[in-house]
Amino acid sequence: MITNKWFMGSEGIEDAHVVRDAVFVREQGVPREIEYDDMDARSLHLVVYEDEKPVGVGRMYFKGDYHIGRVAVLREYRGRQLGDLLMRLLLFKAFDQDASSVSVDAQLTAEGFYARYGFTRCGDEFMEAGMAHVPMRVTPGTVRLESKCGHCPHPCTEKRF
Repeated sequence: MITNKWFMGSEGIEDAHVVRDAVFVREQGVPREIEYDDMDARSLHLVVYEDEKPVGVGRMYFKGDYHIGRVAVLREYRGRQLGDLLMRLLLFKAFDQDASSVSVDAQLTAEGFYARYGFTRCGDEFMEAGMAHVPMRVTPGTVRLESKCGHCPHPCTEKRF
């Protein structure tokens, strides 16, 4: 069974670190001192679980606008739409809080993933942790959260912000 948990700051961050350590530190080679930064203490974290195992994470904080980051799913759980679930939950949370925009610093290889939700480039490419990134932004007017079923006029297709 898929469940999720929200928490603020460092309380309960251990489950988020399990996923971030596996994906960013071990798989992608990001140094721990870069991965675990001071923004963790000021962020709203989302952890997705399968049964009771943490399998996906994301965080969001406010710094001039809402910023989503550290979105990751364990390798063996990819392809199950968990990244989509994370992004939908994070975006709904941000826009439900009246965000005027949401930004991400996307790894260049993940630019297409974020573009599916209406994110567009808003700056030049830059390097972080040895990987190319691009700043992207989405607004309530440009966000795309269409229904996955595609054939029903279901409330999940309505923008509520």
